[in-house]
Amino acid sequence: MIDTVQPARAARSSRKALGWTIHALLGLVMLVAGFSKFFGFAAPNFLDNLRLGGPDERTSLIGAAELAAGALLMAPGLMPIGALAATLYWGAVIALHLAQGNLFFLPVLALLLVWVGAYLRYDPNAGLFHRGRLVAGR
Repeated sequence: MIDTVQPARAARSSRKALGWTIHALLGLVMLVAGFSKFFGFAAPNFLDNLRLGGPDERTSLIGAAELAAGALLMAPGLMPIGALAATLYWGAVIALHLAQGNLFFLPVLALLLVWVGAYLRYDPNAGLFHRGRLVAGR
C-alpha cells in the first residue's frame, strides 16, 4: 500500500516554510523602516515626499504603524491579524503614492507579498487563530 500522507505533509510543510520566509523578509524590512521613522532617522527624501518638512508626530505615528504591522506579520499565532494590519498599512502607502503622483510599484509588490505569504502560511485545518484562543471552522 502506498503512503500518500507523507508527501502531502511535506508539501504543506514546504509551502508554510516559503510563506514564513516571505513574511520574515517583508516583516524585517517593515521593522527597520518603521524603526527609522519612529525614532526620527527617516531619510530626508521621505520627509520631503510627505511634505512634512521634518520629523514630527505624524512621522512617528507612521513608524509606529509600520512597526506594529511588521511585528504582527511575523508573530506565529497572529498571522491573520498581521496580514490585515500589513494590508492596511500598504494600502495607505499606495493611496499616499497615488495622491502625490509617485510611482507605486514597490508598495503594490509588498502588498502582493503579504497575501502570497498569508496564503502559503494559512492552514485551513488549524482555524483562524492557533493555540485555541479563537478558532473558526471547528
